Amino acid sequence: MKFQLLIIFTFCIPNIYSQNKTIITYDITENKAIENVNFIFNGGTNYSSNKNGRVILKSIPSENIMITHIAYDTINTKISSLRDTLFLNKRITKLNEIVIHKKRIKIIYPKKSVGNLNPRNYGTSAPLDEKNIYAVHIPNNLNINFFINSITLEPTDFSIAYLNEKDKIKSERYKNQKYAPFKLNLYTVDSIYDIPDRRIFEKDFILKLEEGKKYVTLKLDNQIEINNTGFFIALSPFSKEEYESLAFERSPAFKHIQANKDIEYRVLTKNEKVDSSIWKQTQRSKDYNQVLYFELEIEY
Repeated sequence: MKFQLLIIFTFCIPNIYSQNKTIITYDITENKAIENVNFIFNGGTNYSSNKNGRVILKSIPSENIMITHIAYDTINTKISSLRDTLFLNKRITKLNEIVIHKKRIKIIYPKKSVGNLNPRNYGTSAPLDEKNIYAVHIPNNLNINFFINSITLEPTDFSIAYLNEKDKIKSERYKNQKYAPFKLNLYTVDSIYDIPDRRIFEKDFILKLEEGKKYVTLKLDNQIEINNTGFFIALSPFSKEEYESLAFERSPAFKHIQANKDIEYRVLTKNEKVDSSIWKQTQRSKDYNQVLYFELEIEY
């Protein structure tokens, strides 16, 4: 009798654990079926719920099971504890607060006034004088600090008028001089006298218009920040001997315009060969608000 009972018990065990189990998974708050819920047994066997939230566990190789989903809390349990309907809690992910400040890009340039209809108030300047440094004050009217991405200028050819031996005015045009190199630096503004104070860059930038181009651009890529006093763009030439060695007569001239009076652009020059020389505003800057034409790309 004991032998018969043992045989019956041995055959019952496989029947219990080979039985399939069907489970439907639901979101506990929204009461909707959840697809792709993973049922993972200890041995690595894995089942996933379908679009209706239904999963059939066709074989049950172990008692312990882990139930996972990317958007829901993980459950570690025993297969014997599972009912036909399983409710899952949505995972709460606490994100660190990240504040992203959108950067704004703006192009600044002097706006032309109606005075530009008079030819005397626009066109090109004379070429840079070998002895002088030429500085243009760029005021900051944005009421915020900003960074300079780039500075664009328009070098040009020029003509020089002079009296010949017969006291007649003669004009001589210099071609391809716009491709001659020149130096550029930036200056801070003296808060008392509104003149160039100190050089921002230790060494001058050497710029040169490329053949076939109209503009030359210096990229600064946020190297400096401009405060409410603005700054100066300062231009200076090479020496006469250096230009001759490069097959140029002189420095280039630059496009100028008469700017609208809503912004005052002060143009100053200084003889850098003389230690006692002082900054002086040009007459055309005083009378007509004539200014070097520039384009600034700024970021703030």
